[in-house]
Amino acid sequence: MSQDKIQKARELVLNYIATHSLSDKLNRAVNEVCKSRPKDPWLFLSDTIREWTKDVPLIDRLACKQGIDSVGGRSLQLQLYGRVANARPPRSLGMDNILLRVVANAASDDSKSDNHNSSNNDDQTA
Repeated sequence: MSQDKIQKARELVLNYIATHSLSDKLNRAVNEVCKSRPKDPWLFLSDTIREWTKDVPLIDRLACKQGIDSVGGRSLQLQLYGRVANARPPRSLGMDNILLRVVANAASDDSKSDNHNSSNNDDQTA
């Protein structure tokens, strides 16, 4: 691996550590272990980190609905639900619309199935 690649990788890691304050938080946790001197330091560390993250939502489910965007194109509406600790009910963490790009082959397959479905509907109404 070239020195440039090693330097770039090192910078990425250091930026990540700084962005998330990992050094500060882990140093604080290790200091707490040293002060408390528990029989099981790993369990103590685990409990300490769990306490820090108790308000971080965990993904409960992802809901998806097919729809049409403002210009008539296909879209999916995704809604993410999560829970904080054991809170009930799960709360919405956000919603976003995803636009779908139709590929030519898929469009022709869809139109065939649409024609097939519409002919079945005509037969039923006749």
